[in-house]
Amino acid sequence: MAWQVELKKIDGSVYLQNGWLEFVDHHSICAGHVLVFRYNRKSRFDVLIFDMSCSEIDYLCNSKKIGQFNHMKDTLVPKKEAGDITIGKTGSLKRDLVRKRRVETEERTGNILQRATTFKTKHHFFKVFMRPSYVKSRYVPMPVRFYDSHLKGLNHLTLQASNGIAKWHVRCLSGSGHMRMTGVAAFIVESNIKVGNICFFQLINKEKGVLKVNICSEE
Repeated sequence: MAWQVELKKIDGSVYLQNGWLEFVDHHSICAGHVLVFRYNRKSRFDVLIFDMSCSEIDYLCNSKKIGQFNHMKDTLVPKKEAGDITIGKTGSLKRDLVRKRRVETEERTGNILQRATTFKTKHHFFKVFMRPSYVKSRYVPMPVRFYDSHLKGLNHLTLQASNGIAKWHVRCLSGSGHMRMTGVAAFIVESNIKVGNICFFQLINKEKGVLKVNICSEE
């Protein structure tokens, strides 16, 4: 799918303007995503979009080209603040992207882990480091030992927000020596859980299978 955008020169730099916001909205691009622009001549670029886990986003297109756009004209506008722009070969861009994301991820993870060490509770609990597969696939693993010791026989659980107000009903499934909570999509979205967050699940009511959730993030 091709998108037309306008290029504007600002103090010697070139910026994408009219048509760019439509491209961003259509592909749900947000802060933290990284875009790689591959020039195909004749004012045409192919765009590769990577999420905050450094994984290329699959938009389920028939073509391998995530998006394309042409520029319409060059104009002058008042100066605006520039973003992070890197020019280079595709291979080097991907290597730089991976390296940059690895450093940023290690820093974020270190900060979150440091906060997580201060967590204390009188209840039995288990913690989960939210990986991309958990957030995208909408499930949360549970230690088999925890289930066997405290929840054995329960197939339906209730997750409760740390403020005690919001609640979500989920299922507990077993298979191939592991346990997982499913039906957690609403919990993940409404709790604004991100990759890299650490969730503490405290068992506050064993008979009813209620787990109070504390989320440790950078915020």
